[in-house]
Amino acid sequence: MSQSQKETTQTDSVALQKILHKLGYPDLLEKLGENISGSELNTLLLTLMAQRAAQSSPPMLLQQYQHSRFAMPSQLPLVAFSEFELSLQKIIHAFGFQDIILSPVAPLGSCSVVGTVHQNKILSAIRGMEVMADITNAMALEICRRKQTREWVPATDKDTLRLFTTHRHLRTPPIQNAKFSPHFAILGCVVSGRDQGDCQFETFVILEQLKLYQALLADHLHLSIKVKLYLREGYSALSLLQERIAKVLEEFNTSVPVEWLKPDTENAYYQGIQFKIMVVTNDQTWEVADGGFVDWSQKLLQNKKERMLISGLGTELLYKILFSTE
Repeated sequence: MSQSQKETTQTDSVALQKILHKLGYPDLLEKLGENISGSELNTLLLTLMAQRAAQSSPPMLLQQYQHSRFAMPSQLPLVAFSEFELSLQKIIHAFGFQDIILSPVAPLGSCSVVGTVHQNKILSAIRGMEVMADITNAMALEICRRKQTREWVPATDKDTLRLFTTHRHLRTPPIQNAKFSPHFAILGCVVSGRDQGDCQFETFVILEQLKLYQALLADHLHLSIKVKLYLREGYSALSLLQERIAKVLEEFNTSVPVEWLKPDTENAYYQGIQFKIMVVTNDQTWEVADGGFVDWSQKLLQNKKERMLISGLGTELLYKILFSTE
């Protein structure tokens, strides 16, 4: 747990104790957690939400809408932005990725259970669900479901499953930059395979990802891009992985700068390699894409031979960078 997560947990704990003291039930959470089932908890919460909704009125509802940063619509033009995203989707589809339309919700804990994201950053819902906050987690679940139910069976160890989608995310932390908002559009990719030995899977999919983002950003949108690579803990053959990736990068377009950097922040999210794609426009550098290897499929399927790479492109941010007049 990072320092910020520890501070958040401590703050929440103090606030929670005040609430329990106000109610006069200091052991309420323990009783709810130990004495009722998940379906019973859902019944309790559904009844409570129905009571709260019944206390509202049309004017109160409008006022709540006007003051909710989560409910406010995006300011992007629908048709123009949809066409922009579609042009990117077609390129990714040509790279062999299967498209998928995800639900607006995911199982509770989709981000925090396999990753290192604090649940407080997610808009949790009832019935064991949460509002979509990261499509790569949801696609990882879908990939592992297909593998577990044998809806997708690779013919060889070198076969990979590639999914991509575009989706709106909603996250709860306060926003400081005017180009960001609580809900925003992301294009996400997940590539899943198995250990092929000698870091073959890892080097192939990293190179594939860099070629993909070059096709999207440099070739299609004519943007100046550069790549940053970071070594991350959690990968047993880290030095071999770096050596293999450095070798395949010789095949990458030399007009795109690739820089190995020492991580400047704590990160337990990625395993082995993390990459960032930067675009330079109007003398300003923006981080528009991020990705790397994760151990989610290993955890979900309980198989150390599983390999998975995820990445996400901020399509809404990219659109604002290219077309915003602000």
